[in-house]
Amino acid sequence: MIVDPAALHFLRELNLLGIPTAGGLNNVSYGIATQASLLSEDHLVVSDRCPGFIAEAPGYSWDAKAALLGKDEPIKVNDHSLDGGRYVIATTENMWRPVLDWPAEVVVVAASRFPKPGGSVEVIGTQTFESARFQNRYGRLTSMLRRTIGQTTYPELSALLSLQTGSAPPCEITLDTTRGRVTFVAEGFTNGRLNFIVLHVKSKLSGPKLKLVSTDGFELLPS
Repeated sequence: MIVDPAALHFLRELNLLGIPTAGGLNNVSYGIATQASLLSEDHLVVSDRCPGFIAEAPGYSWDAKAALLGKDEPIKVNDHSLDGGRYVIATTENMWRPVLDWPAEVVVVAASRFPKPGGSVEVIGTQTFESARFQNRYGRLTSMLRRTIGQTTYPELSALLSLQTGSAPPCEITLDTTRGRVTFVAEGFTNGRLNFIVLHVKSKLSGPKLKLVSTDGFELLPS
């Protein structure tokens, strides 16, 4: 979970509950520019399950008084959801940027894993990162998937979603794309906090190897 870096007390509470956390990167002008660029280039899709983000976006603007002082600052009113989006985008950029720019049709699905009472683990949230070439060839992954990704909605991905250590053998999943029904190879691994599923068409990706690196520098994709 990515949290406002100023919310130290909240971060400590989450850590005591065993919930993995990371303080969000808080370069305001860079975060806003990156978020705006992704939206304008149609690389960022906001779900209808994010009503706060959708409601706040039209009123988001720069502070004219701060500009007179040479500062680039937004007006700090009704911006909690937009700030949250900015934290997530900026903090995870070293995960999604390589995928977005990758010269092959590839998608990475990152599934958040949280502990449940009794010590079991539940996958409760996902993010998808797709290369521009994948989007151009097959369309958006979000338009192909059911509303949630889980072991009940996609039983073929059960082994990948339930991983607690290491990686799992590849499997196949068939999706309705803009080019019709296409079968993708799904490969999965976990870093202990997130489960990653890489979707591609060929059993072996050609070209240079894709590397995903966490915010603390840990290489996520096994060599």
